[in-house]
Amino acid sequence: TNFIMHEILNRNCGGKAILLYSSFDDFFLSCYKNKQRTEWAQYIFSELKLAIKHRLKLDSIDTPDFKLPQIAASLWLVQIAIFQSELQKNDNLQTLQSEVFFQNPEQVISAALSFFGQSISKEEVEAITGSDLFTSFSKNPAIPYNNEKRVEERKQITTMVEKDLQEARQWA
Repeated sequence: TNFIMHEILNRNCGGKAILLYSSFDDFFLSCYKNKQRTEWAQYIFSELKLAIKHRLKLDSIDTPDFKLPQIAASLWLVQIAIFQSELQKNDNLQTLQSEVFFQNPEQVISAALSFFGQSISKEEVEAITGSDLFTSFSKNPAIPYNNEKRVEERKQITTMVEKDLQEARQWA
């Protein structure tokens, strides 16, 4: 959807939006989280590589040799480039780094609703952050999951793929 963000925002008739993004490292690590995520990154890159290369001005680079480090870096870079472009054109946009949301969900929920001109009580925010939305794995709500588990998982993945992460940082 990032490649059609401009069209979506234009149909929103000047409405407000919050652009959620991850840091380079967090996005990269998410591509290594499991086989499905790795395959997703490879698939999205293969489907969108011409648009990605054009947007990042990489037309002269041969991408068939791209491995997961370059693929993940390219996907993150193009998302950020699209966000930056839209932010320059639209005063009704805010950004939200996912880690800020994970570390401070109560404050972020309140601030987001305020940005949209809505209010919420502290009790309502606590009910949201205490719900399954924040205590289970989003892809499978039957699995208990929270920010502490997410942080531990990120540390484990980082240890396993440190060399690839360094390669991706260098390439980017």
